[in-house]
Amino acid sequence: MATGVTAELTIAQEENVPYFLLKGRPDKECKKPNHALSSDAIYKWTWDNLKQLFQGKR
Repeated sequence: MATGVTAELTIAQEENVPYFLLKGRPDKECKKPNHALSSDAIYKWTWDNLKQLFQGKR
């Protein structure tokens, strides 16, 4: 996991900033960051997914 992901996720949650989790490795299993909510989904990194996620579709 990238350094700082947990801190960024915690700040977003505390500030009620919408966020989404992306699976950055198509050939590896990705797990949720430590502070992710059980309801948080991990989305594949595709252009179609990014377009929809930026439009608020989650």
